[in-house]
Amino acid sequence: MKTYLDARIWKFIGLYLYQYVNTILVSLYLGDQLSLWEVLVCQLLYLTSLTWLLKKSSRYKFDQSRLVWLVTCLGSMFLMSVLVGILWPVTSANQTSLISVQSQLPLMVFILFLTNASLVEELVYRGYLWSLFPKPYQALLVTSLVFALAHQPDSLGGWLVYGSLGLGLGVMRQQTDLVGATMLHLVWNGLVLLTTFL
Repeated sequence: MKTYLDARIWKFIGLYLYQYVNTILVSLYLGDQLSLWEVLVCQLLYLTSLTWLLKKSSRYKFDQSRLVWLVTCLGSMFLMSVLVGILWPVTSANQTSLISVQSQLPLMVFILFLTNASLVEELVYRGYLWSLFPKPYQALLVTSLVFALAHQPDSLGGWLVYGSLGLGLGVMRQQTDLVGATMLHLVWNGLVLLTTFL
């Protein structure tokens, strides 16, 4: 039992560190250490590795309940974000740095960066970290808190928004699977990206 738990913890730590490859690639591009083509190829290879890990970690099976949960969780996350945004300012160091990075990157590089971030975050939080907890409610609460913390909120509104996003992704994970949570995360980030062009 102890050896099995130790192996899962080391997998989690390894994957947690692996998520920084995405940031390193973009940093190397911004520091003129990688050309546009080099960073695109590296990002695509990274995306391939994440897709392989996701496939290895989850058995995907589409059914109508997946779509219902996707719409339900997405709607809940959207409503909570709007409500919190009306009541409090929503700020985070993560959001500030994303806006800064977006203005410096070609669109395709930024889209791949967001896609890779969505996949690796789901593998880390709703994949391996989730698996460390025997009860679903424990996994839901802890992964939501750690997810919010990782996005560096610096206001009450930021904590509430990222916490509710973590809860929405966790509910999707609990009701469907890791692929479902990843799909929801991709859709959410895609919609957020679209709003930056409006």
